[in-house]
Amino acid sequence: MKVKDLIKQLQEQDPELEIFISSDPEGNNIQEIPESCLGEVSIYQQDGRDIETWSLDWGADDACQDEKEWEEMKKTYPKGIILYP
Repeated sequence: MKVKDLIKQLQEQDPELEIFISSDPEGNNIQEIPESCLGEVSIYQQDGRDIETWSLDWGADDACQDEKEWEEMKKTYPKGIILYP
């Protein structure tokens, strides 16, 4: 889902509603979303349902890459925002 798609869906709702998040599609482990839920912008690689992320705030060592590989990953991997419950 893109940010613009989420904004569009939320704009159709009562702005006074509380937002919750579930840990799975069945509705288990419902939690409030804190005001500080917006995480860092990251690059990611997806393999089926598994997603691996690397924060763009990291350096090459943090990402376990050499400088050249890290710069290439930042240029070519898709970017996303992580929301934290």
